[in-house]
Amino acid sequence: MAQGCATNAAMLLANTTRSPVAISNSTAFDAFYRAHHADAVRWAVALVGDRGVAEELAQDALAAVGRRLGTVDDPPAYLRRTLANRAASWHRWHARERRRMRRAAAGAATAYIAADDER
Repeated sequence: MAQGCATNAAMLLANTTRSPVAISNSTAFDAFYRAHHADAVRWAVALVGDRGVAEELAQDALAAVGRRLGTVDDPPAYLRRTLANRAASWHRWHARERRRMRRAAAGAATAYIAADDER
């Protein structure tokens, strides 16, 4: 598991230039990722109820923290807030998608069809 975490952390920072600062940031991010990945996934599962979606949200949130790791005062708190925001966005998207699917199943126009019909 630890090697998988390190591989994922390395992939998240793959686009970083390799200056001495980037290497030290990469090392700091690797440590942060290993320490908080499992918690991030667990929090995301609690927020969205689906492990697959939770893992994607956790990866996105960890990548966001990785980009700001040197500038954030409390990275674990920033990670939790980022996860909560992304989970709320996912719930909004999921609710819109469910409404579209219900309208489509009932034969009503969806937002996509209505936009095309108005032209």
